Amino acid sequence: MAAANGGYVTASEAKARGIQNRELADAVDRGELVKTARGLYCTPETWEDEYVRTQHRFARGIFSHDTALYLLGLSDSSPESLTMAFPRGYNPSSAKKSGIITKSSPAELHELGCIELSTPYGNIVRAYNAERTL
Repeated sequence: MAAANGGYVTASEAKARGIQNRELADAVDRGELVKTARGLYCTPETWEDEYVRTQHRFARGIFSHDTALYLLGLSDSSPESLTMAFPRGYNPSSAKKSGIITKSSPAELHELGCIELSTPYGNIVRAYNAERTL
């Protein structure tokens, strides 16, 4: 499973395939997996990807502004802090505490322009397209 997902496995994906949380914990104990966040694991040889970890932790968020520009290849410098947009009505206080710059968008327009992009490590995350970002 990890090989098919860029080296990452989520607890929910594992559960959907009949793998129990105890088996994931055993794999961590054996050194076969590394726990990078709650419910997110990767193989020991996988480079930890902050974009994947952040997207996993804040699944309702979509990378936007300077972060989206960087992922789109329209900026040559990586963002100092990640920026994510959340639907209006979502409480982003835990994202703010994690150092993420949060933006709000109307719930009915939140998914507009959302695409999947590759991170610098080749993993897939959700971000706004160039038209929505610019």
